[in-house]
Amino acid sequence: MNQKEVVNWLRGTNISLSFIAKKSSVSRATLHNWINGTHAIRSRNLERVILAFKDEITISVKQSTLK
Repeated sequence: MNQKEVVNWLRGTNISLSFIAKKSSVSRATLHNWINGTHAIRSRNLERVILAFKDEITISVKQSTLK
């Protein structure tokens, strides 16, 4: 799973950024920065989001490749 896939998932998910932030321990502001492309993504924070939402992101990536 790479940065682009995670950012695309963040842009398209129905899960609130507040919930993602709480569950992954990554601030909501950081998630907004990723979505807007205004800041680099730190690997530690990327790993936190992936660990917390691996299944959801994997499903989203698979669905996007089927389109």
